[in-house]
Amino acid sequence: GSSNLMDLGADSLMIVEVLNACKKDLKITLYPREFYERPTITALAKYLALEIERLHQPQPTQTSLTTTSLSDIKNWANPWAWNNNSERNFTKPSQRNRSMVFLLCSPRSGSTLLRVMLAGHRDLFCPPELHLLPFDTMAERNQSLGSTHLGEGLARAFMEIMNLDAQASTTLVEEITQQDWSIQKVYGRLQELTGKRTLVDKSPTYAGSLETLRHAEDLFEEAKYIHLVRHPYAVIDSFVKNRMDKIFGNDEVDPYWLAEEVWTSCNRNILDFCEEIAPSNHHLVYYEELVKQPAKVMARLCEFLDIAFDPAVLQPYQGQRMTNGIHPQSLPVDDPNFRNHNQIDSALGEVWQQIQLPQPLGKFAQEVATRLDYQLPLQVEPSAQPANLPYSNRKGEQPPNLQPPNLQPPNLQPPNLQPPNLQPPNLQPSNLQPSNLGLSAKLREQLEPMQESYLDVRGLQLCLCSWGPADGELILCVHGVLEHGAAWEEIARPLASMGYRVVAPDQRGHGLSQHVGMGGSYQLIDYLGDLDAIGSAAPKAIAFGSAAPNAIALTDQPFILVGHSMGAVVAATFASVRPEKVKSLLLLEPVLPGEEKEDETAQQLATHLDYLASPPQHQVFEDIQAAANRLRRLTPNLSEELALKHAERLTEPGEGGVCWRWDPRLQVRTGIGLSGTAFNRDKYTQLLSQIKAPTTLVYGNNSNFNRAEDIALQQAAIPHAKTVTLSGGHNLHVDAPDAIVAIIANNRLNLKN
Repeated sequence: GSSNLMDLGADSLMIVEVLNACKKDLKITLYPREFYERPTITALAKYLALEIERLHQPQPTQTSLTTTSLSDIKNWANPWAWNNNSERNFTKPSQRNRSMVFLLCSPRSGSTLLRVMLAGHRDLFCPPELHLLPFDTMAERNQSLGSTHLGEGLARAFMEIMNLDAQASTTLVEEITQQDWSIQKVYGRLQELTGKRTLVDKSPTYAGSLETLRHAEDLFEEAKYIHLVRHPYAVIDSFVKNRMDKIFGNDEVDPYWLAEEVWTSCNRNILDFCEEIAPSNHHLVYYEELVKQPAKVMARLCEFLDIAFDPAVLQPYQGQRMTNGIHPQSLPVDDPNFRNHNQIDSALGEVWQQIQLPQPLGKFAQEVATRLDYQLPLQVEPSAQPANLPYSNRKGEQPPNLQPPNLQPPNLQPPNLQPPNLQPPNLQPSNLQPSNLGLSAKLREQLEPMQESYLDVRGLQLCLCSWGPADGELILCVHGVLEHGAAWEEIARPLASMGYRVVAPDQRGHGLSQHVGMGGSYQLIDYLGDLDAIGSAAPKAIAFGSAAPNAIALTDQPFILVGHSMGAVVAATFASVRPEKVKSLLLLEPVLPGEEKEDETAQQLATHLDYLASPPQHQVFEDIQAAANRLRRLTPNLSEELALKHAERLTEPGEGGVCWRWDPRLQVRTGIGLSGTAFNRDKYTQLLSQIKAPTTLVYGNNSNFNRAEDIALQQAAIPHAKTVTLSGGHNLHVDAPDAIVAIIANNRLNLKN
C-alpha cells in the first residue's frame, strides 16, 4: 500500500480509469492533481475517506481564512497563464485574424451544453476548450498547462478537423509547441482548416481575466462574444458538488466562498468587457431560458451570429460533437456530467430555487446579480462582520458588509414567483420566461411583433395574425374553439426568428374575425372553405384603421399545417381532401367526433332547436383584468402578462363592463359538425386514413380530452404518424410551446433529409 503507483507502471490513462471508477462507484469527482499528490494506495484511500465524509456532510465545515487566500483567487484570474501578480501585457500583432466567436461564462454555467448545441450547426466549428487566449505563444501555454488534460482540447480539435488519430494529433501539437507558434498563428491555422465555417472557442477560464478578454480584441477583427449566465445559487452549488475547489490546489479555502468569488469575478469581467466593445458584438444568453426554450434562444443566437437557423442545434445528444477525449479512456475535455443526460432537461433551469447556501451572497455578488437581472432569496443583514472571512473586490480589499454564515431563512422562496397553487402538478410552464430575467426578457419579447391583416372570404372578414418574413416558408396554424390566432404567439415568434412565415387566422366567429349573420351557423365545411381560401390568398393589411393592399400571396407551395383541438379536426380533414397543399401536418391534442347514439338523436335535435330559439349570452366581466383572470383559471400556465394581452384582444365593451368578442353561439357547439349523421366518428376516421402528409400527433400527459381508446383509434387511423407526449394539459401551445417549436423544426429537418 506504500508503493508509488507511478513507479509500478501506472500511466495517465490508467489514472483516468481510476477517476472514472471513483465517480461511478463512490459518487465523488476527483481530479488528476489529487491522484498525483497521493500516488500510493494508502494515502489515496485515506484521502478518499475524508473527502467522501466531508462531501456528504449536511453543512460544509467553515474554514478559518485569512486574506492571504486572496492571492490564490487573483492567480486564478489568469489560472493557466502567466503566473504573475502584475497585469499581463500581451504582444499586439500588426494584423488581426478574421472574426471568430468566443463563448464566455463562469465555470458550471452550462457552457458544455451550449457548445455542443452550436457544434451541430453546419456553419460553425465548435471544439472543446482550446485554452489558447491567455497566452502569447505555445511555449507559454505548454509551460502553464504541462501534461494536464486541460491541453487536450486543441489536440481534439485537430483530430476532428484534420481527421487525425490521437497520436498524430498529439504529435502535431507537440511540433507547433516546439516551434513556439504564436497563439494568433494557431488560431489562424484552425480558421484556415475550418474553411467557410466560423470558429467558436469555449473556455470558461478566459472570463477570469479582463486582460485575457481584451487580448481577443487585439487578435481578431469584429470578434463576437456570447455571454452565458446562470443563477449564482445553481453555479455555486454545482461548483461545490463537483469539488472544483480542488483544481485551485488550496485546501484551506471554503469551497462555497471560492465558488461565489469565481462566479462574481467572471461575470463582472465579462460585463465590464462588453461595455468596452460595440453592442452589436456581444449577446447575452440565460441558461435558465436556454433549457426551457431552446428553440427560441438558439434562433436569436443564430441571428446574432448572422447564420441561418439550423434545427440540428436543438438535438445536442445526436451525432458526434467532440464530447469525448482524445483517447477512449480520456476524461472529456469539457463537462463530464454532460453525458449523464440524453436530452435537454428544462427542470435544470429551476434548481436554484431549491438551493440553500450556508451563507447569503456577499455585497459584490449581489451587485453582479442585479446587473444580470437575477432575483435572490431574501437576505438577512448581518449585525457584525466576521473578521476572518475574506472577500475581494476589484482592488482586493475587504468590503465592510459581509454576510455572516447560516443566516439564510430555510424555507423562503424567491420573491415574485408564481404561487404554487396556480400550477397544476407535473406541468412544465415552458411559455413563461424565467422569473429572474426581469426587464431583459420583456425587451426580447419585442423581436418578432405580431401583425394583423384581413381577408374577405365569401363576404366574411377574417383576421389573420402573422409573424416573420413575407417570403418565408409558410406555417399555417389553426386554433381551437373559443380561441384566437394570437394564442399561437409563443410558438410563432421563435419560428419567425428561424425565417418561417407563421399565419394564424382568427377563425370565423372568433377573435377579430366577423361573426356569421343571424340565421347562420358554423359548419365544418365553412372552416374548411376558409382554410382553403387562406392558403393562397393575398390579405389586406390594416394599418391605423385604413386598408392597404398587400399583393404578396401567402404561398403557392405546399405548407406546414398545425392544428389544435377543434382546429386539429379542421386541419386533419383539410389535409385529407387537399393533400397537394399540405407538406407536413402537426395535430396538437386532436379530438374525435362524439360517438353516435341513435336513441339520443331526437333529444339532440330538440336541444339544438332550443339553442336556436334562445341563443346564449356572454358573461359580463367588471374589467379586462377580470377576463384575464378567467383565462388564467382555464389555463394556469398562462403568464399574467400574456393573459392580459389575450384578454385585451378577446374582449369588447359590454353593458356594465366587458364581454368576450367571439360569437356566443360558438359555446353551444351546435353547428360545428363534429357530431350527428352528417359527420360522425366513423367517417372522420376514414378521412384520417387518407392523409398522405408526414404527420405528428401530440398529446399532453395531463389532458383529459382523449381517452386511451381515442388515442389508439387516431393512431390506428394514421399508422404512419409519429406520436409525441409532452408535459402539459390540453392547451399545449401554452404549456409546452418550445417543445412544439422543436418538433416543427425537427420535422422540417427530416423533410429536407
